[in-house]
Amino acid sequence: MAGIFKFGGYALKNLFTKPATRAYPNVPARQTPRTRGAVQVNIDDCIFCGLCNRRCPADAITVDRGAKSWTIKRMSCVQCGNCVQNCPKKCLTMEAAYSAPGCEKRSELFCKAESPIPAVHTLAPLPADGKAIAPDRVLVIDMTSCVLCGLCARRCPTGALTVDRKVGKWTVNRADCLQCGNCVNGCPKQSLALVPDNGHPDVETYTKSAAPVAPKTEAAPVTAQPSGIEGIAVDLSTCILCGLCVRRCPTSAIAVDRKAGTWSINRQSCVVCGNCLDVCHKHSLLKTAEGIDPTGVQVYQKPSPAPKPVEEVEKPPVEAGTLDGPLVTPTASDAPIGNGIAIDLSTCVLCGICGKKCPTSAITVDRSTKTWTIHRSDCVLCGSCITACPKKSLSEAEIPLQETYTK
Repeated sequence: MAGIFKFGGYALKNLFTKPATRAYPNVPARQTPRTRGAVQVNIDDCIFCGLCNRRCPADAITVDRGAKSWTIKRMSCVQCGNCVQNCPKKCLTMEAAYSAPGCEKRSELFCKAESPIPAVHTLAPLPADGKAIAPDRVLVIDMTSCVLCGLCARRCPTGALTVDRKVGKWTVNRADCLQCGNCVNGCPKQSLALVPDNGHPDVETYTKSAAPVAPKTEAAPVTAQPSGIEGIAVDLSTCILCGLCVRRCPTSAIAVDRKAGTWSINRQSCVVCGNCLDVCHKHSLLKTAEGIDPTGVQVYQKPSPAPKPVEEVEKPPVEAGTLDGPLVTPTASDAPIGNGIAIDLSTCVLCGICGKKCPTSAITVDRSTKTWTIHRSDCVLCGSCITACPKKSLSEAEIPLQETYTK
């Protein structure tokens, strides 16, 4: 009998209290300041260039240019926002709206309505300032400033550009060009532009005129420090030999050997485009005419480090954490302190971009086990992962090097 009265008391209490759950989607979900939202697309402005597909770390986006369709797998998307940042048309946004819940994993398909005018003429590209420009634009190049580095061809999502450095030719296939402006924004010499179409052919080749050849005379031997010749030099006192300049060099003119402590450059292959200067996080590279040897390969040798004291404790090779909560560092006062990459797992979405951007493969991300691992012995503290993180979850801080992180 006592149990019946107790149950009746609970029943009467629940009649006058609000439920602990919400009847979503009939009742809208409550949005908090930390709500990431979901990727939404303005299909009318999309030109189906496929850059969002290439930049998605989870392969959640599929673009079909022929069918003019854009598909996203909501269950695979990690809401990192990398596709939004790299969209040249700014037609992707992060909105606080989610798909209706269901029991099946499904994809959302967005299709573009057919237009009587070809899309290449109706879709106007957006320049760097974000302002719309008039339609009927074509891509042209100024060969007087072009160095034929080939970065425009690498950035083109449709392969419409071809660069041949040997014969000095630059070719554009305007039938494949989407006018996305990705090549224009990435040109280190600002040689590309989108101009009004005045009858340009579909396929056009620009040739770089050769410089006049001086009469052949008996020249003196080339010294180690010729004057008036500009090239790329390195300050090895600040260089950490991370190899980012090697990855960004369009002509593979730079080589880095971390074991030997050498940084070398092939002067005959270098086009002095400055792309390596832009990517160097330590600002160790510079353009100079002092000490440049244009005859071949120039090698810079890093001085050998001082011997390590015997009493110094080695760094632990691996630190790992899980997304169950922020990592807690030990509080031991005798633990040695040093600079390292720290992560805030409360904001990390495990997109894996930091691992792809790391030049030494020191970072490993496993989404299935929700772990983020860094090998301290391989990390060179170049800061490439910090710059590339879309959630700003990484930072450089003083961390204990003797103990292991725990939850």
